[in-house]
Amino acid sequence: MFDVFFTLWVTDLLSWFIKLIALTASVLFVLYLVYITWLKAEKTKKPFPVHSKKVFLKAIILTTVIYNIFWFLVLKYNGMYVFEWNKFEMKLSNTYFLILPILISYLILAILFFLTKSRIKKLV
Repeated sequence: MFDVFFTLWVTDLLSWFIKLIALTASVLFVLYLVYITWLKAEKTKKPFPVHSKKVFLKAIILTTVIYNIFWFLVLKYNGMYVFEWNKFEMKLSNTYFLILPILISYLILAILFFLTKSRIKKLV
């Protein structure tokens, strides 16, 4: 089961979709856990909507840091030599195809960050 998280290679398209769903769901789950924990731990006298949005921004940043550390360890475990950046073959071993779940997870975090930032600006 943990091969979904700690290996880059996939054997078929179904395992790639499972990896895509598992990685994006795990990022959202970690974000939710960090947000709830931080919201319970941090006390303030600001209005709740503003406070909760600011805590959510901090949680997104912390989740991104955690996610960066995780991917550093995964790439160190798998080795950076496995990537062939100058080839673009339409195969399951394509580098860009393999890192697409990672990039989608970062994209989700970035979208959530900018949406929350704009909501805070509207509230203030």
